[in-house]
Amino acid sequence: MRNVRSQESAEERAHRLNSMRVSASPSRADESSPEREMRLAADRARRATSRASQSSSQRGLRLTIDREQHVLSREAETASQ
Repeated sequence: MRNVRSQESAEERAHRLNSMRVSASPSRADESSPEREMRLAADRARRATSRASQSSSQRGLRLTIDREQHVLSREAETASQ
């Protein structure tokens, strides 16, 4: 049975995101600049709508998780150099 995103482990999330990147890569490579801008604008609008509906505590939790992920990413980047 497939987990919902809120219940997936960090490893499962990384695998899911990597799979999505790999599957999206060919179509994104062929998109024109205006198509890319439209896709990015739609993504930004979707995120803005989602974030606007968050409570203060949800926002705080999201920002904390974002900061922690950023720290881990930077540590991994530094370790690989």
